[in-house]
Amino acid sequence: MEVPETDPIIAEIRAIREARAARFNYDVRAMFDDLRAMKATSNREYITLPPKPVTPPGHCYACGRPREAS
Repeated sequence: MEVPETDPIIAEIRAIREARAARFNYDVRAMFDDLRAMKATSNREYITLPPKPVTPPGHCYACGRPREAS
């Protein structure tokens, strides 16, 4: 079985992700704190979307009505 060639964009993203993780000694909390600090100092506008409603078990995901018994 041949191994598929890696997409160069995917390889670049993985290398960046690895370098960033190594910079913070793979500490997820430290990475998150850094992202939060970057967000606070950026000039971008951020929005918060409302949570999506949860579909109860046995209900249709698309319309939310109870499913008919089969």
